[in-house]
Amino acid sequence: CGIITNVGKAHLQGFGSFEGVIKTKGELYDFLREHGGQVFIHNENEHLRGIADGLQLVRYGTTADDSSLAVYGEVVSCAPLLKFRWKKADGEWHEVQTHLIGAYNVLNMLAAACIADFFGVDEEDISTALRDYVPTNNRSQLEVTDSNKLIVDTYNANPTSMKAALENFRLMQVDHKMAILGDMRELGEVSHEEHQKVVDFLKENDINNVWLVGEEFGKTDCNFRKFHDVEEVKAEIAANKPEGFYILIKGSNGIKLFQLPALL
Repeated sequence: CGIITNVGKAHLQGFGSFEGVIKTKGELYDFLREHGGQVFIHNENEHLRGIADGLQLVRYGTTADDSSLAVYGEVVSCAPLLKFRWKKADGEWHEVQTHLIGAYNVLNMLAAACIADFFGVDEEDISTALRDYVPTNNRSQLEVTDSNKLIVDTYNANPTSMKAALENFRLMQVDHKMAILGDMRELGEVSHEEHQKVVDFLKENDINNVWLVGEEFGKTDCNFRKFHDVEEVKAEIAANKPEGFYILIKGSNGIKLFQLPALL
């Protein structure tokens, strides 16, 4: 059995292009196809469906009235933690309050529910496990300090995940937003273009209190505050610590933004 949860614009420098990422991830499907394996698939993902011919598929997704889905779910709220509900094709609704930031995480929750259900885990046990999961790996974490509320997503960053995080941040109904964003590594020749897209998104959506960290963001055309590295950010926090903000902290692991939550 196998699952590819998503295909994004990551590691483009190594794989050459987005198509190279799809081809490389698709090697898992190739292996399972040769061995009669089972694949769990997000049914709305066109990139995954496009390479899934000839496979035994168990589908999950968020499209209402899709009878092909083994597990269906939808977002209930993000205030700011994700609450969602899910059900089997012929089952009852189960509502789950998670400890995760981001509406995009509903797909990760549904993937887990789909796999667990396939292997016979009781529906109530599935919901309990999803409800009890608390992230501790610098992904989609909410941390509340004496001074701020932090959305910590510093394990990795690429154009796809950055867009999802910023879109979720834009939609959050909270006051006093701030973003500390670090470079997205390993993007090769499209690096400048992709970093400029991020700052353009920020400008277009009136996310104005922004600190950008790293050489690639330093080359972008914008009026946001720029820092060469995390050490400069730490010095600024020591001198002028932000207080009373919801702060999104996201960047590639190599930028070391994971050092910041303890200071904020």
